[in-house]
Amino acid sequence: MDSAEKSAKELYDEKKHFEEIEKEKVAKARNTKKYAKIVAWTAGIIFILIGGGWLMAKKDYFAYDPLKLCVQHTGIGMHIHPHLKIFVKVEEMKIPANTGISGSCMRPIHTHDDTGTLHLEFPNVQNVPLEYFFKIWEKEFDWTKVKMTVNGTQNTELQSYIMHDGDKIELFFD
Repeated sequence: MDSAEKSAKELYDEKKHFEEIEKEKVAKARNTKKYAKIVAWTAGIIFILIGGGWLMAKKDYFAYDPLKLCVQHTGIGMHIHPHLKIFVKVEEMKIPANTGISGSCMRPIHTHDDTGTLHLEFPNVQNVPLEYFFKIWEKEFDWTKVKMTVNGTQNTELQSYIMHDGDKIELFFD
């Protein structure tokens, strides 16, 4: 039977069938776009959160300012001990005991004796440059006239040097 011979009911049913197929295609396309948007937004938010967290961690946004922080010997996430010796014209300059400790405040970089052992005690692990000890000690040096060794090896980072546990840091001022 050709299309001229189809009954009105058959033509109506065929038309409805094609309309249903078209509606399903449109609904699928709409849902696909909707899910694509959701995936894109979710990926974007995750990227921003991870990227932002990475940047903040890289820039030490979670670091504590040793010039403003007072610590105790409890609840410490970082506790390391570099050793510092200072020589001025070949003579060793002693670092005083209790440097960084005054009244009720113990700075996160301090000494307990005059052996040159520095105590770095922070709530979390962080990079601590040598210059922070000198700021806490309130000693200023002309860093252009100093030579430094770390663990017996010449080092040119000077006040920017990031201290590590067990480091043997020696500064030589002429």
